[in-house]
Amino acid sequence: MGFSSYIWREIRKMSIKDVFQFFAVIGLVCVGWLACENHINPSIIHWNRQWIGPMDQLYAIVALYTLIGIFSIAYVYNHVKKKAHLSYWGWIIWILLTLIYSNYRWNKFTPFIFWEYKGWVWLDIIYVLGGIFVLYEIIYLIRLWKQEKKVILTEGILLRDDAIEDLSEGDFLEYNDMATELKTRLEAVNLSKKSYSVGIVGEWGIGKSSLLNLFANQVKQAGQIVVRFNPRSAKKVDLIQEEFFAVLTHELNKYNFNASKALGKYAYALNLHSSTKWIYAIWDWFADWTSESEKNAINTIIRNTGKKIYVIIEDLDRLTGLEILEVLKLIDANGNFCNTVFLTAYDKTYVNGVLKAEIKYADEKTDFTDKYFQYELMLFKQPIGDVYGFLYTNLVAWVKEKLESEEDKRKIETGWATHYRQILNQITTIRQAKRYVNLFRYTYTKVDGKVDFVDFALVTLIRYFDNDAYYDLYSLKYLTNRHMVFSTNGSYILHKDYKDLAHSDKLPNLHSILETLFPEEGSVRQFDSEYNRINRVESFVNYFYSKVKGKLYYGDMNLMMNAETLDGAIKKFDDYLAQATQYPTAPSIVEFLITREASWIRTKERLERYMCLLIYALERIPREGRLTAKVNEMLIIKTREPYMQYMTADEYKEIVLSAFATMQQYTPYIIGTYMALRLKEKYANSPEDNSIYIDGEMQAQQILEESQRAYDGMFGKSYWTAANSVELGLAIEGETDEQGMERREQLKRMMDEHPDEYGRAMLMVQVYTTSDPHTFIYIKEYDKIEKMYGFEELKVWAKTIEDEDLRYLFELLLKNKENGGYANERIEQIIEHPKENISKVVQLLKQKYAGLSYNQRKRLDYIIQRGGIAWENYRDHFRLSKATFVRDMRKFVETGYLEQKQENGRTMYIVNKQ
Repeated sequence: MGFSSYIWREIRKMSIKDVFQFFAVIGLVCVGWLACENHINPSIIHWNRQWIGPMDQLYAIVALYTLIGIFSIAYVYNHVKKKAHLSYWGWIIWILLTLIYSNYRWNKFTPFIFWEYKGWVWLDIIYVLGGIFVLYEIIYLIRLWKQEKKVILTEGILLRDDAIEDLSEGDFLEYNDMATELKTRLEAVNLSKKSYSVGIVGEWGIGKSSLLNLFANQVKQAGQIVVRFNPRSAKKVDLIQEEFFAVLTHELNKYNFNASKALGKYAYALNLHSSTKWIYAIWDWFADWTSESEKNAINTIIRNTGKKIYVIIEDLDRLTGLEILEVLKLIDANGNFCNTVFLTAYDKTYVNGVLKAEIKYADEKTDFTDKYFQYELMLFKQPIGDVYGFLYTNLVAWVKEKLESEEDKRKIETGWATHYRQILNQITTIRQAKRYVNLFRYTYTKVDGKVDFVDFALVTLIRYFDNDAYYDLYSLKYLTNRHMVFSTNGSYILHKDYKDLAHSDKLPNLHSILETLFPEEGSVRQFDSEYNRINRVESFVNYFYSKVKGKLYYGDMNLMMNAETLDGAIKKFDDYLAQATQYPTAPSIVEFLITREASWIRTKERLERYMCLLIYALERIPREGRLTAKVNEMLIIKTREPYMQYMTADEYKEIVLSAFATMQQYTPYIIGTYMALRLKEKYANSPEDNSIYIDGEMQAQQILEESQRAYDGMFGKSYWTAANSVELGLAIEGETDEQGMERREQLKRMMDEHPDEYGRAMLMVQVYTTSDPHTFIYIKEYDKIEKMYGFEELKVWAKTIEDEDLRYLFELLLKNKENGGYANERIEQIIEHPKENISKVVQLLKQKYAGLSYNQRKRLDYIIQRGGIAWENYRDHFRLSKATFVRDMRKFVETGYLEQKQENGRTMYIVNKQ
């Protein structure tokens, strides 16, 4: 389409009313200005002499040009940057200003002589700006024309499915002739007393809306009234009729000023819900009216227009039963005016079915629509040739345009010619064809070059009509695996019971489609390395889109294996895990990983990716014991045997170890703890055991050390903890002093560099809320840490802790150990949130032992644990002299820990509960 044709088309779109209003406004303002010029000019002269004349001309020019500049910049921003053009009223104002200015600038017969004020000449810039605006409008129209031309020449991936608005869009359904015939027949119907109702009947996607649009255009051109009413726009059922009368009022107001009043009174008489009902209720005090009398008034208004009203109602088959009944009540009774025709589009089967369910009184032969519509125009399905032509143009030709090889184009033509009937058996309307083409195009662009055209078209057909069958195919329900000796690729063949498994009411020819896609048992299909048929295992996953009905498929997990990078695979893994939490019925990632066989993995690259994902799964799904068992299985010598047809034993071992090395950057803690567990099991069993494919303790120790260094290298990250670092570095039960020496040295280096972090990780506060509540503080894994450091060095290390409370606790616990006790301390008070209240623990300990020596504290603890004790027992237990005993008792009583009592002539010391 040329630019001139485009401009002419845009001009034809303009409303005659808007064009008339445009010129009328300009003409009236200009005439009014000229009529008042004798009064306006003296005011302008006076204003100029009093205000403009005395001003410095330079300042006036600068001020005015500044205002014009601001306006111009605002225009450029709002119109050029936003790719818009001057508004309708903007052009009117601009043209008026230019005409008025030009009158004074060039007309020398006006009473106001422009040239007497030569300083005003600089206002001529108004012409420059006007020229700029006109030029931009032309550029704007050229840009729109180019955009439309580009869209026409290079159609987007997805097709629109809008109804035809007018003949310029192409009437390939040939509905315009049908609309003409319908209009002619309705013109002959006697509408002098009542309305006439027509049903436009057809299945979904048959083109009912297109027919109604073409009919409406013809009626408008004939000068009749068209009312478009969409009952779905009503917020609730009891507002449907009010919405109709509002739309009808809007149209009748153009012909009669009393239309609003008449229709409002009629709606009130019908007792319809309305926001303005109270107004008519007030009027009702002074005048009585009935629905019949007001209906007659409306009929009179309609007759006086001299026109017929065509009410177009669409999508009746998208309403509920109550909504349909409300619309039918409107057509049959309340909207039954003279010179009125109702045209309603619906699917007859749907409407009758919904009404039967709603009314609950009908047999199978009852036809409700026959009772309400006086004429039903049946639309039939498009000819199969039209559907074929549409599919060929938008599917086959669309794909061929992307190909350069003539050979590839011939393959597509041949495949389509052979199998198109399987598609046309299901796709029977243009709307279905559009939906199908959109689904095909959207997914095909993601796998172009990786799939066979015909196979992909058939798989898309399955997906379009039956998502469950699509899912079942994705999950290999109908298939089994076969490795072909003469090919390096595996293949899928139909399961022997596929006919029993593949039942689909939505897709009756599912069997034949599957037989086209996959060979049956015993048949042979030659492979073509460049022809990515779906039955090839390598190509299978490319035929399926990621998600259907929110389900998670094995095919999606295959994409995780096929991701270009390990980072990409891990991201997909996390995405799938998140999906699995949303959809509990989704297939398990664990099941997917633990059931993979050598014939599925095949290559060295896929084996390494598989091992990496197994290790990553250990971290992301930590309580899944089957994953640990699967990793163990991969490390057993016997497991390598099925892989020997794809790689050597050394290659298998190298790949497995390479996966452990690769995953150090992702899951070093998981790898380290896993190897520690394996070493502990190995030491507990037999040093001679060689079932683990990682040979011997040395290699296992090396992996553990690398994991520890990699993990400690993450110091400062949110997922790093000193407790995990300690766990990786401490001695493993059963290993010798020489084994793990480098690992323990690494832990010591980290503890020396970060004493506070490791101090908090090793210090434990534990509360026992039993009948005898108490709190213990202790050093976790103390024996292993002391063995690694040595006691004296550990005391020196504790002094490097900067946190005073933390350092106090460590020194206290180490002193207990030095004096022959355990590396723990008991407190009687219960502490809330003990791990977060080290300072509270220290405060309680200092209060508890205020003014006591270490030996006195030790003796006091003994008394506290006994709850009350006679002095003889106390002396005997600690072998004290009487003088020491008396000194201790006096100190304990003075500090308030004990109370002294006399009982039967004997002195008793008991714990002060306060």
